Amino acid sequence: MRRWEAGGVVPVMPPSLEHLDVLLLTFSTRRRVQQDGIAFQGQRYFDVALAEYVGEDVVVRYDPSNREEIAVYVPELPLANALEDVRERFVCRARCWEVGREGIRAQICQTLGREREASRALESLGQQVEEAYQRTAAHVPSNAALQIEQRDGADVPNLERLERVEEPESLRGLREYVGARLPPVDLPEVMLEVAQQTGFFSHFTHVSDSSAYVEDLPFP
Repeated sequence: MRRWEAGGVVPVMPPSLEHLDVLLLTFSTRRRVQQDGIAFQGQRYFDVALAEYVGEDVVVRYDPSNREEIAVYVPELPLANALEDVRERFVCRARCWEVGREGIRAQICQTLGREREASRALESLGQQVEEAYQRTAAHVPSNAALQIEQRDGADVPNLERLERVEEPESLRGLREYVGARLPPVDLPEVMLEVAQQTGFFSHFTHVSDSSAYVEDLPFP
């Protein structure tokens, strides 16, 4: 912006993000709104704002690299301002929750170092179990704490030598000490009190893309 202004050129900025979408999302098509949303590219996109447009044709604008959401517009007459070459009215951003869940699952699996495909994950876990079993079997002859007995013609480990370990008195005293100092309060009350002091609710977005809490919710 500073370079434009220094050169004596002031760009015409779109009045809203919805108008910016019209300029940037050049891929568009028309779809008819059904009871369960909009069918597009083999997926189903939905938003509550589409309810009043069931049975009507709408304009769908989308980013080919983002299959999670589409921008939905309804055609209308040109706006009064000639600089705004926008002939569509924004309705909502409809989401495909299936695609969204796939993206979230991919992020979680990557963070945890897990396979996305269940079959590959089970195959890897099965291999780990087999390796652990082979290691255990190899150490059985040298494990003095393990006894194998014959019962009804089968080899069964004898667990009688595994004695119960009593809790030390210090552990019981610590449990009572901590329990006596925990306040008898419900978790929602604690969260509301912390939110009042820190305002952490403002850092979360509700799944409906609205605010994470009721605007007029009275804090204690």
